[in-house]
Amino acid sequence: MADIGNFESIIDASQSVVLAGVRRHLIQQDQAQDVVQDVYLILYRLWRKRKLGHVTQLDAYIYQLVRHECYRYNRQLKGAAVALEDESVIPAPADLLSSAEYTALHEAVEKLPERYRDIMEYLLKGYTLVELSEKLSINLNTLKSYAKRAREKLSVMLSEKEGES
Repeated sequence: MADIGNFESIIDASQSVVLAGVRRHLIQQDQAQDVVQDVYLILYRLWRKRKLGHVTQLDAYIYQLVRHECYRYNRQLKGAAVALEDESVIPAPADLLSSAEYTALHEAVEKLPERYRDIMEYLLKGYTLVELSEKLSINLNTLKSYAKRAREKLSVMLSEKEGES
């Protein structure tokens, strides 16, 4: 967790989250530097006004800020609203997990049946369901169903593993 009292530590701790979010949500990657600068400018203004003290999960807060900035840039680019994907269908970015959580997740993914394992590996690499549907030539609704079942199986496996600890 970053030291809220030191803005430099916030930048250091959040770089991977910001870059992952920009790569995932920005349509034109040539504008990535502008989005990153805007995100850190917004964070700096919040930090100076001491409005980050209430934030309990800074990485998640910053990731949402990145999503909204990418949305704003995408909307400007298209001149109309750009629909963000349903995040409930896509797992949280691996960048937001601790090392132990990341290891446990990948061990659990390896134990999934092949169909589910392949889908989860792609999702953890940052593919969207739409991209994955095209890449694997699977109907989007079928893919959503597979992803949901895979997440349910992972949830059970990870819960059992946590219960063993």
